[in-house]
Amino acid sequence: MRNIDLINQVTSEAAGNWPYILQSLSIDVPDSPRNHAPCPHCGGTDRFRFDDKGKGSHICNHCGAGDGLDLIKKVNNCDTTEAAKMVADVLNIDYRTTE
Repeated sequence: MRNIDLINQVTSEAAGNWPYILQSLSIDVPDSPRNHAPCPHCGGTDRFRFDDKGKGSHICNHCGAGDGLDLIKKVNNCDTTEAAKMVADVLNIDYRTTE
């Protein structure tokens, strides 16, 4: 599977499941978009919000905003393909057979 195909498939199948996916990867996010929480990446105590909207949308007043893959990339210091593989493992998407 080409990297872009994996990223597209993971993004599509992860829609609406980001809280579960992030929890499975030991990334804590607040339950409500109104709750401010410590940033999983920089650790700032009250600067992170997780509004999700099906895409894992988040914002940190220090680190910036992004989607679920962006958050995984920041926390794990990896590229988009590695983040997509982590999500694929959580969602049981088999990308290895055609790699």
